[in-house]
Amino acid sequence: MANRPIHPDLILNHIMDGLLLIDLDGRILWANSAFRKIVGLGEDEDLSSMSCCDLGLGSFCDIHCPVKKNKAGKVSTVEAHFNVEIQPDSGKGEPGAYCFITTPMQDADGKLIGFMENFRGMDKVRDVIMDL
Repeated sequence: MANRPIHPDLILNHIMDGLLLIDLDGRILWANSAFRKIVGLGEDEDLSSMSCCDLGLGSFCDIHCPVKKNKAGKVSTVEAHFNVEIQPDSGKGEPGAYCFITTPMQDADGKLIGFMENFRGMDKVRDVIMDL
């Protein structure tokens, strides 16, 4: 087998968890296929001019926004939240219960540069457990 490099997007776009990377101002840096599906965005939709608040996640953002917490001076740590109901305002996407983890991202010098949010649909987890 030839030794070929594996591109990170190949892996990150084939996992079931939705991944979103945002900077300290909430601008979207990157989102994988699963996250785009959760919020009803197409694969070819340009996210470079969008902020996470533009995604229409309603009360989820009001309560759990790491950007707002950081601007309020709250310490940025890993946070996990379970069974959070998400109802995309656009009417597109996949409403339901999600577990999500917010992780601060740091540069090589340890300076906070943004956040990664990992969304896992609890309905899918329940389906897997029920099939066991």
